[in-house]
Amino acid sequence: MNKAKILCFSVTPGLKPEFYQPLLNSDLDAIVIGTVPTGGVPNQGRFSFIPFIKEATEKQILVYLIRGSTVAAQRRPHETASYRRSLKTVYPPERDAITAAVNAGATPLERPDISQLLEVIGKIREIYGTKVSYDEGVEAVSTEFNSPEFMEEIKRMRQQNAD
Repeated sequence: MNKAKILCFSVTPGLKPEFYQPLLNSDLDAIVIGTVPTGGVPNQGRFSFIPFIKEATEKQILVYLIRGSTVAAQRRPHETASYRRSLKTVYPPERDAITAAVNAGATPLERPDISQLLEVIGKIREIYGTKVSYDEGVEAVSTEFNSPEFMEEIKRMRQQNAD
């Protein structure tokens, strides 16, 4: 069984994607990006992670977005219970950031947040050992952590971009 090589990091203010860019030329299998609590990554100017995500997925590196957690979010579980609902309720710039990342090839994960990172990594490693193709790997992890409704929302976002 192959052991998956996974890069994990969280976006923070001022983090430039070029810091991680050289790693795209290594033999990475997956990248898990801890996002801001609403699920987006920087998508404007020199701090944009969109080109980084596009390049990774073009190189067949699985890219997943896992929401960061905050004390406020933990106090208001009804606001984080469904990431699918949050896609429709986050303020427009953040929704645009999520959409841009999805259209670049990233797959947001609905249920876990950053506190469940080890569970996500474990599942990626488990699936990587048995997956046949890149698309099957994306599908397997997505169906483990995302509801069918959330997957439909992601498909709609990608379809709107294609139109």
